[in-house]
Amino acid sequence: MPDDETKGEGERPFDRSGTHAFLFIDHVSETTTPEEVVGRLRERDESQVLYASTFVGDFQAFAHLRVDEVGLEGIGKLQDLIEEIVGIGARCRYGVETKIQPLGAKRKSPGLIVLTRIEISPDANIAEARDALIERAELPRGFVGISLMSGEWTVLLQTTGETIDEAHDNVRAIVAELPGVVRTSTAFASGDRTSMRHPRGATES
Repeated sequence: MPDDETKGEGERPFDRSGTHAFLFIDHVSETTTPEEVVGRLRERDESQVLYASTFVGDFQAFAHLRVDEVGLEGIGKLQDLIEEIVGIGARCRYGVETKIQPLGAKRKSPGLIVLTRIEISPDANIAEARDALIERAELPRGFVGISLMSGEWTVLLQTTGETIDEAHDNVRAIVAELPGVVRTSTAFASGDRTSMRHPRGATES
């Protein structure tokens, strides 16, 4: 299980300003490795790369990106950033995070990190379902965060669990409550040594 080495966990409030994107690295060029690509991402300004880690599962690595700009200019800056990341060997897909709110995915990294991409049918009201989920008096077991995003995948769900089997059960239970689920895709990382390796950074406020 790869170690989760988060850029941006622990001291300052999570920055929900600007334009955010989730980067899913499916594979890398023949001249590098996922570990090397993640290492290069962590060398970048932490205001741009909020998180980067290798994963086990349906994608080899993941990064949470951010630029200061919004709107059309923000999309352009994200494109520039992603082109630079492709230049270091990443072969990836990404989704732009929409409706950035508290309890989004990849704000923090407790223990086992489970990231599940979910495709939702266009006629399903996923925004309403997300709001209902995070406004509960008691959040679902294993729930960490959920974000909406543009692109091939509609939702990024972050969960956790004491074991892989428990984590799978937690994912299935939450996904079963979402409307219009077409398919899912999941990957795992360990966050146990995050604070030791990256003491600086951001937590959800």
